[in-house]
Amino acid sequence: MTQSVVLCEKPSQAANIRAAVGNRYGEILPARGHLLELVAPEEFQPEWKNWSSALLHPGEPYPTKPARDTAGLLRKICQALKSADSVIVATDLGREGHLIAMQILEHANFRGTVKRASFNAEDPGTLQAAFADLRPIDEFAGLLHAGKARQQADQICNLTLTRAATVHLTPKGSGALGLGRVRTPTLAIICRREQEIIDFTPETSWVIEARISTEAGGFTATCRQAPGIEGPILERSAAEEISSAVENWAGRLSAERKPGKQGPPAPHDLAALQAAAARRFRWPARKTLEIAQSLYSDLKLITYPRVDARVLPAAMAADAPELRGAVCRILGGEPGEPVLRIGHTRRHHFSDNRMDGHEHHAIVPNINTAPGMARLWDQAGGDQRKLAEIIFRRYAALTDADWSFTTLSLSFEADAAGGRAMFEAAGRTTTDAGWTRWERPPPDKPADGRKAGESLPAVADDDQGHCTGAGPAERKTRPPPRYSDGTIITAMKDAWRFLGEGQLRDRLKEAGGIGRPATRDQVVETLVRQGQLAREKGRLKPTEAGMELWRLLARRAPGLVDPGMTAAWEAEFDRLIAAPGQDWMKLVDRLAAEAQKAVAGILDEEKNTLAGLERGRHRPRGPRRGKPDGGAGPATGKQIAFLRKLAGERGEKPDEEKIAAMSAAAASAEIERLLAAGRSNGGTGGEGGSGKASGKQLDFIRKLAAERGMAVDEAGLEAMSHAGASAEIERLMAISRPGGGRNGGDQAPTPGRFEFARDLAERHGIELPEECRTDWRRTKAFIDEWSKK
Repeated sequence: MTQSVVLCEKPSQAANIRAAVGNRYGEILPARGHLLELVAPEEFQPEWKNWSSALLHPGEPYPTKPARDTAGLLRKICQALKSADSVIVATDLGREGHLIAMQILEHANFRGTVKRASFNAEDPGTLQAAFADLRPIDEFAGLLHAGKARQQADQICNLTLTRAATVHLTPKGSGALGLGRVRTPTLAIICRREQEIIDFTPETSWVIEARISTEAGGFTATCRQAPGIEGPILERSAAEEISSAVENWAGRLSAERKPGKQGPPAPHDLAALQAAAARRFRWPARKTLEIAQSLYSDLKLITYPRVDARVLPAAMAADAPELRGAVCRILGGEPGEPVLRIGHTRRHHFSDNRMDGHEHHAIVPNINTAPGMARLWDQAGGDQRKLAEIIFRRYAALTDADWSFTTLSLSFEADAAGGRAMFEAAGRTTTDAGWTRWERPPPDKPADGRKAGESLPAVADDDQGHCTGAGPAERKTRPPPRYSDGTIITAMKDAWRFLGEGQLRDRLKEAGGIGRPATRDQVVETLVRQGQLAREKGRLKPTEAGMELWRLLARRAPGLVDPGMTAAWEAEFDRLIAAPGQDWMKLVDRLAAEAQKAVAGILDEEKNTLAGLERGRHRPRGPRRGKPDGGAGPATGKQIAFLRKLAGERGEKPDEEKIAAMSAAAASAEIERLLAAGRSNGGTGGEGGSGKASGKQLDFIRKLAAERGMAVDEAGLEAMSHAGASAEIERLMAISRPGGGRNGGDQAPTPGRFEFARDLAERHGIELPEECRTDWRRTKAFIDEWSKK
């Protein structure tokens, strides 16, 4: 009898597939991202252990090795593959997702039949259709070759450039000077903006404002066309002359009314969500991603967040009535009938055509938890609700009617020296709020000097008006603002805007800019930690050393600071996908040769040119590592994370304002108090054993049971005592999660451990694996491995 296995990318994906098609296509085995990684250069060639400017290209592909923290999961999958005759690959349909599955099959030396399920949404209907139409794996050979080429080229080029720049441009012991095809163009985007600010010269112009009175009310009109002047009015004397002439104006007003409509904005991708949270809450991009991940993996309130698409598959329109009803009830509004925009243009939010090329759809509320969404909402914390509300309101808006309004334009002409001056004013009146019931429309940015939001009186055409006062108002041009955490993420996604018209610009736009949604925030944080960027009043500013590095690379290796380099790489990978018969290692050879040219340019610079980089580093305030109780300095990240954890275990709500201002000594004292208090589910300071179980205990039991695939007796829970709940929690904690140990599954590392891993990666000049963000085992293995080097 034929035995089949379904290989997918992550546990949440396995759960969605299981819910859609059951196990009738075989046992469903999830990976957790990349279970295999390339061996390090020094593992392939021992002499590469010492850093130099040598090209780290072995002339053949680097072999893969199991990631140490995933060895158990990899063994389990390989064991299942031994007894299988066929495999269905159901990972994300893209270079990385396809590579994850195919490298596992290569590692297991699988020789059976392999087919692929192709989908870019994980609702039941889409998954059922994908599994009913399985395709031969050979059709996707180009994806595999492109994925391998990207992985090999990134390791060779990024590590070669980082080592060469570090040993040649900085003094020994200064730390790694990380360069890369995403990180370095990102630095360049911020440095170019800084140069624009440095070079900026403000210009002064004058706007003439006239206050007009009518029987219906007053309004302010602005001179839009001055006699004999093209463009802005640059001389105050000319503005004063026109103002004097119009002060005595009286006459007929022209009024024009035009109906208008505006559709709702598109659903969020990760970049748009990070920009929205930065704008509203001043959150760094990393915080937004972490909270979005918790809403997805812990509460199941939203769909997969690490996405770069702002469109939904057409099949998801069928979910709108139920999902909109659940969302609107939480937001406190009447849902009404959903308005569905299904089609092929940008105004259509449900579009299969526009989904082409995207592995995942936009971020929206999760239809799979719609029946219990209100209960999940009640379990969400304050920051989780803030972010979820942004997503919920956007979904309610995009399934609502257009915003309808009437635009009123008022104008008149007045005699002035040299001719006639034209004055205008405009304003909108809403006739149907439509989607603006859920979200505010974009604010007006009037060019006529009116304050945004100023309304106009109900003036009719030919009504009389007269001027009650006029005068010039000074306007000064301002330099462009520095990037914030939100706007730099958007700039990375829209990096194609920095290129001239042509194929590279188009390709970078298709590729979604530079970087991946899940790691763009990490790129920014790495630049900050390495001293190339600093934060100043919520904005990102290059350090002096960062600016000097950018200028040096622009002279010696301009391709490294050009987003066009990423576009060129993407175009090469596209050719592999379109023509999979090519030798993909030849592309790796060409890209390695380009890296060698860049190294030669760097070596032409004087040695130790960037000696000031260490002084330019961004150093967090607070006690030094190894002295967590520091005293007068601010509390460390480890202390704060541990404090929050203890408070949660003891049923206390942390006072975030108090924590933010807490010293290290005060944090130590608070930790000691909480440790002495005992947990709320037992211990020295609990609620006792004879009372009724608390709501938090019951919710925790439900969560533990769900993670372990076990049913919950709700009637038994309601009658459970506090002591009984404590015993049940201990019993469930002792049971392993599917695919992991006692603390297995998708548990994230502590903030302190994650920060330590990132420091290690920085010191060794390598990229921290993405899995370290969400998997504590991967983080631990990384620390164990690299602490010894």
